[in-house]
Amino acid sequence: MVFLVPFDGSALASTALERAVEFATDQEIIALSVVPSGKHYAEIKGWDTASADGETAIAMLEAEVEAIAEDATFEFVRTESRPPAAKIAKIIRRKADAHDASVVFVGSENAGKRASPVTSISPGITSDESYDVYIARQRKE
Repeated sequence: MVFLVPFDGSALASTALERAVEFATDQEIIALSVVPSGKHYAEIKGWDTASADGETAIAMLEAEVEAIAEDATFEFVRTESRPPAAKIAKIIRRKADAHDASVVFVGSENAGKRASPVTSISPGITSDESYDVYIARQRKE
């Protein structure tokens, strides 16, 4: 069995990864980052855009994953700059299907606030019934 955790480095994505580790017994944990090209991603993450190219962003995300879940497998998918939430959700669904994920752990501030938040990838992920979904809405302090 596989637990898939979409990981963007946010506090809630980190919480979702921590929850996956807590729930895992013999499940493989895969942390998946969808990394847009260009410097826009670095800007929204608050990183130094002068040195934050795509490879730097991937290395930073991988280091964060390893710090939280050293046994997790880190995977990434590159995409165009400023991809729509629906595209990111589609990438995550395809990876969940490819890995035959049993649970997708999602960290989302938007989950449950509105029926379909415009900026959230959650509806696109939770609509797939081939896996269960765990939504982390509270940060661990």
